[in-house]
Amino acid sequence: MTIHNALPVGSKVDVYEVTGVLGVGGFGITYKAYDTQLDREVAIKEYLPPSIAVRRVDGHSVVPSSEVNQKSYEFGLQRFLDEARVLAKFHAPNIVGVNRFLEQNGTAYLIMDYEDGELFFNYLRRQGALSERQFLDIFVPVLEGLKAIHLKSYLHRDIKPSNIYLSEGKYPKLIDFGAARFAWGEQSHTLTQMLTPGYAPFEQYQSHGRQGPWTDLYALGATMYLALTGKKPAEAPERVAALQDGHPDPLDSIEVSREGQYRPEILQVIDWMLEVRPIDRPQNAQQVLHRLTNTQAKLAVQVDEQKVIQGQVQRASRAAQRSVQQRRVTTTAGDIISRRRVPARREESQWLMKSTVALLAMAAMMLFTQYHSKASDPEAPSVYEAAGSAPSSQFTISGIK
Repeated sequence: MTIHNALPVGSKVDVYEVTGVLGVGGFGITYKAYDTQLDREVAIKEYLPPSIAVRRVDGHSVVPSSEVNQKSYEFGLQRFLDEARVLAKFHAPNIVGVNRFLEQNGTAYLIMDYEDGELFFNYLRRQGALSERQFLDIFVPVLEGLKAIHLKSYLHRDIKPSNIYLSEGKYPKLIDFGAARFAWGEQSHTLTQMLTPGYAPFEQYQSHGRQGPWTDLYALGATMYLALTGKKPAEAPERVAALQDGHPDPLDSIEVSREGQYRPEILQVIDWMLEVRPIDRPQNAQQVLHRLTNTQAKLAVQVDEQKVIQGQVQRASRAAQRSVQQRRVTTTAGDIISRRRVPARREESQWLMKSTVALLAMAAMMLFTQYHSKASDPEAPSVYEAAGSAPSSQFTISGIK
């Protein structure tokens, strides 16, 4: 794709040759490139904040767009390199790996691992509403990545569907950390705070808002909300203004709007993460992980039970078929005389009927057992739901980025 200000295909950044554009963010462009030294593909993120920098006519160099922006550009550049140094310390499967960073063309570049896959943004547009199993398989690893980052006193500050990358095996990675973005806001009040409406909590709109793990958890909760509803949450300032004026919160509770479609434990966690006041949200990723991993364990047990039931029915069916086949084999052509043909067919029909009745009785017994288990846990979904089926209601993505 052709992107304004992007390096041309074939451009060289040290030993890396640009082969295409992967995406554009609020403070840079990410390229797919070829490492000519190690013979492998990599991803390169270039520092080029479009609000304060431009590409020079030589097609490579980057400079501040004006003298007024010089100080902010240099400050942001330093924080961009700080981000690289922090990310290079992490070697977790759910955080994008940074192998190297370098300065060239008046700007800086992060050299990262490249994996075939797609943005969660694109996956949702194609897939639609997630099933419970898909939801947990994606967001539990993301929370584990956040936990690791927060324990190092570092924040992402820009979690949204387009900043989660799914590898070919659908394993999620956090990408495009927004630390430099927040830094510009600290450095200069003349710069527009670079955040993503709908995903950013109210404290990110404030020049001196107290940010912490709860800030990232709000953004992740907003991403979860969209993954189950197809809608981006109402913007935080709109919610605050409504509540201050005594009006209802414009963001509907997902526990109410999706009642019966997902487990209450999942919906309650999302509502908790989307509380307006930071103090009312979970204060760390472990609190959310504890709830969701418990839910994940319950779902795994139900799926295992379903597999056992299906296996038992299949084995009984195969046994019945073998029994009928064996009776056919033992009844040879020489043993059959014309006057016994009708009784033989009747006998075979009786065996088939008995096998069918036995199978139905077994299935009924298993369904009764499962119903009894369901009655003892009214919040537990049916086997059909536990198998990972997404809700059948229409799902249309809106405002996903």
